[in-house]
Amino acid sequence: MSGSDFTPRLGLPYLLPNQAQKHVTLNESLKAVDTLLMAAIEGQGATVPPAAPFEGESWLIGAAATDAWQAMDTQLAVWLDGAWHFYTPVAGWQVWDKSIQQVIVFDGGGWQPVSKEPQNLELLGLATTADTNNPLAVRLNQALFTAREGWDGGSGDLRITLNKESESAVGSLVFQSGWSGRAEIGLVGQNNLSFRVSPDGGTWYDAVSIHPIDQTVHFGASPVPTSSAALDLGQANQIWRDLYLQNAPTISSDRRSKTEIEDLQEPLRFLDFLRPVSFQRTPMGKRHFGFVAQEVREALIAVGHDDAALWRLADPDDQDSQQLLSPDELIAVLVAAIQNLSIRLERLEQSHAV
Repeated sequence: MSGSDFTPRLGLPYLLPNQAQKHVTLNESLKAVDTLLMAAIEGQGATVPPAAPFEGESWLIGAAATDAWQAMDTQLAVWLDGAWHFYTPVAGWQVWDKSIQQVIVFDGGGWQPVSKEPQNLELLGLATTADTNNPLAVRLNQALFTAREGWDGGSGDLRITLNKESESAVGSLVFQSGWSGRAEIGLVGQNNLSFRVSPDGGTWYDAVSIHPIDQTVHFGASPVPTSSAALDLGQANQIWRDLYLQNAPTISSDRRSKTEIEDLQEPLRFLDFLRPVSFQRTPMGKRHFGFVAQEVREALIAVGHDDAALWRLADPDDQDSQQLLSPDELIAVLVAAIQNLSIRLERLEQSHAV
């Protein structure tokens, strides 16, 4: 047979023509295959052979080895049939190091660990192709991130961080439809938290912006309830402090949305029961003018209007809940009272004119 009598990578002896005791050669090859194929070592860097190795145990020899390993630095030593056998590593060999529970690979100059976790990858594509614009690309229908529990060494928390280089940079989540942006949430060119929308993926509008310095919420669009006359702004026990308006509130008053329309009776009598007061909401605070809800309730009952919306409970099912007033309801009472007084004044003037 021409050429080398051994295989080029593992150095296994070939069976040659007219070779005597071919079984010896074959057995040597089988031993080498058994050692090198899916190899496992006890450790690396040792320089002194173990005193009582077990059959088949292997080591990667360190520098300046002694005794039976002398002059065999960096080689793979295997204990077989009561003797040491040595193999010179070739670039690409991989072995399992039992001492560190890790795969190591020979790169031609030394042994390098093969990380159990992928690290420092330039591109990663899951079910799709990543590129330099999208180094991480994932194509799937569902994803789950769950916190590592305390019993497993975690904290039980889960926090995803998006970090941008500077205030003028962008750190955000963009939501697309048909590869065209429609919504964006994040820090977009500033450090305010913005909720942005786009009709075409090119023009963007800040719908809501939360400013961290003055802790205010800015609206770039008109808030509209999803159902007419079905939702509240604030709650009876979580009330707004001040409301600043350019125009007076516009209240729905269409005849078509009303039933049982009738003239207001005895407005002056009702007003006679009311007690305008001044009061403070907090000690040393400014004085306010108004009414006491409990007294208004008593006045309504006195004139037979105990079902009037001028007064109500914050929680209709809790008689001890906060009592509330709708002062705009008093406008109609005042107008009716003025009209009654006007009629009385006109009659009085007519009687004196006769």
